[in-house]
Amino acid sequence: MLRSITLVAGLAVTMSASAQVCNTLELGRVDVPGVVSVRVADGTAFLASSAGQFLTCDVSDPVHPLPMATMTVPELALSIAVHGDTAYLACGGPGGIEIIDVRAPWAPVYHQ
Repeated sequence: MLRSITLVAGLAVTMSASAQVCNTLELGRVDVPGVVSVRVADGTAFLASSAGQFLTCDVSDPVHPLPMATMTVPELALSIAVHGDTAYLACGGPGGIEIIDVRAPWAPVYHQ
């Protein structure tokens, strides 16, 4: 299970299974328990957590990443994809996929 997300050289994201990340220069850090997947688009990081959460984080300034929103998802998130204004969470349950409107990443909403 991933323990940390380290922003490296702009918007590159390094995920680590331990508390230490080797051979990287850490610029900023956001600790999120149980992160299983991360996607970065247009200065925003989208995170899926095994703790049943979907999170957004402003990483436009990688030295000072800023958590923006957290929302609970009804199923265990396994992976995330982002296309345009929509995030797709692959979930391990009967629903399969959760679709989230991220047009306003500080206030994501379930897609109707």
